[in-house]
Amino acid sequence: MSIKIEANITKKAIYDFLLYKTYTGIFGIFVVAVGFVNLLLGIQNLRAGTPSEAGVKFLFALIFIVGMPVMLWFTAGKQASGVAQFQKPIIYEFLDDGLRVAQDEMENTVPWSSFMKAMATKNCIFLFQDKNRGLILPRCDLGDQEMAVIEAISTHMDPSRVKIRR
Repeated sequence: MSIKIEANITKKAIYDFLLYKTYTGIFGIFVVAVGFVNLLLGIQNLRAGTPSEAGVKFLFALIFIVGMPVMLWFTAGKQASGVAQFQKPIIYEFLDDGLRVAQDEMENTVPWSSFMKAMATKNCIFLFQDKNRGLILPRCDLGDQEMAVIEAISTHMDPSRVKIRR
C-alpha cells in the first residue's frame, strides 16, 4: 500500500491546528470560561444600573472571547510566512511501516508507533507525535484519496487514538 499526497501548509491550515491545540486544552477552556463569566457579569452590572462597570466587564469578555482567535490568526500568518518548511509543498507517503515525509532533498520516515493521536476537523487531519507537535494534512489537498488516507491511518494506529470523522 502506498498513498502519496502533496500538501500545501497554508495559513488557514496552521490556524486550524492552533485553534484545535488551544481550545482542547485546559488553557483554552479557561480562557473561554473567563470570557463568558465576564460577559455574564457585564449583563448583571447593566441590570444593576452600573454601566461603567458593565463596560469594563464587556471589554474583558471581548478580549478573552474574540482576542484569542484573532491572536492565533496572526500567529498562523507569521508561521506560514516565516517557517521555511511551509513555503514549499510537503510530500506525504503512507506506507505499511510508517509515514514518509519529504520536501526537497530531505526525507524522513516516521513509524506509525510514533503517532500518539490522529484527529480531524472540517478542514484538516492532524497526526500528533506529542502534545504540541503534529503533521497537518489539509483535506483540500487529499482530494479523492481522503478515504484511503483515513483508512491507512485507522489501519496502522490504535483505534482508540483515532478520532476522524468525515
